Amino acid sequence: TRDEARHLETRQKPTLADRAENQGQAITREQFFNSVWQGLVVNEEALSRAISLLRTALGDNAHAPEFIQTIPGVGYRLIADVTFPGIPEAVSAPVAQAQTNSIAVLPFVNLSDDPSNEFFSDGISEEILNVLAQIKRFKVVGRTSSFVFKDRNQDLREIGKTLSVSNVLEGSVRKAGTSVRITAQLINAEDGYHLWSKTFDRQLNDIFAVQDEIALAISKALKVKLLGDEESRQIIGGTENPEAYQAYLKGMHYQNRGALKDTVLRAAAEFRKAIELDPGYAKAYVGQAFTWNDLVWNAYVSQEEGLEEMNKAAASAIKLAPDLADGHLALGLSLQMDFGNRRSAEKAISRAMELNPRDSKVLIEYSRIHCNRGNGDISIEAARKALELDPVSVYANHWLGHVMYFARHYKAAIDAFRQTLELDPGYAKA
Repeated sequence: TRDEARHLETRQKPTLADRAENQGQAITREQFFNSVWQGLVVNEEALSRAISLLRTALGDNAHAPEFIQTIPGVGYRLIADVTFPGIPEAVSAPVAQAQTNSIAVLPFVNLSDDPSNEFFSDGISEEILNVLAQIKRFKVVGRTSSFVFKDRNQDLREIGKTLSVSNVLEGSVRKAGTSVRITAQLINAEDGYHLWSKTFDRQLNDIFAVQDEIALAISKALKVKLLGDEESRQIIGGTENPEAYQAYLKGMHYQNRGALKDTVLRAAAEFRKAIELDPGYAKAYVGQAFTWNDLVWNAYVSQEEGLEEMNKAAASAIKLAPDLADGHLALGLSLQMDFGNRRSAEKAISRAMELNPRDSKVLIEYSRIHCNRGNGDISIEAARKALELDPVSVYANHWLGHVMYFARHYKAAIDAFRQTLELDPGYAKA
């Protein structure tokens, strides 16, 4: 589509030709060696280098590929359309289609006069994602992968290919005082056409209804028939206090920014404020629990103090909202750090899995408990599902390599770690 020629080195030509002849099909490293190197003895780095050089020649990006996609644990496939000059009809192989009701919620753009309101637009995006994820008929890409495209002016069709979704939701948020304007657009990721768009003008105390309204409108636009109780489902463990809600969104904003001590403490302060404003806000207790987890893992507090506070926060969340999966997940994470409570940790995480089996965080922890118990097949299946929901998450890619390693599938583990390093060359664990 760029209408320009690219020069390829000797080994790059057969590599690209092989992929063109098998367009859309994943090929393993062993198959590549047989078809491209044809019996020559080479190590696995030769293929990785050939793919890397080919991507460079094509101007491709492994993080958001237009031409060559890495399939963790399998190999590579060509995802661009191919035509062969001199042949009357274009020859192309079908690429695996994304699920019809699959969707990615991109971070909404902050159009407020105050740049610091970005926490609010990000939070609205994540809350809409969470509402959609509760609808069983949707496959919703996880936050980590969706937010990779924040502030990147990239073609939505390419984002759809990268995330393997058929639909993309984007929008903007303008907040001024207690007034909020949210514009949402649902776009077909295959052709770039708009399926639905609407602008919502609301006051802060009515912001919660908008999330359900948008989810319902998307369902109708995609002709998804909902169950009765899904048509007006609210976020489990939420609040009706707009000030508590804003404090919670600020807490999530800092929590998602990383684990530097100052950032974690700012997140903790916002979650504490949200709880003070609404003591019945279960999701704020979950945020507080995960913050204590960050404090413990980074040795900002003692393990004894941190685990006690984490347990208390998780228990409060579960008491207030027994069906909130993240509450059970937080409890499971806390119990995992105490080796004497491993069985209780497994029970808590299994309960989180029952409540929300399509959350990549839950799937990874469920995979972890089965990896620890030596249940390789269950662990790998959960890790693959987590990666399917969060395909460009560095941690989800790394975790697949981790469980492949402990299941002794070493080549698959190496492939997954290589894919992780393509996403983030500085990721030390990979």
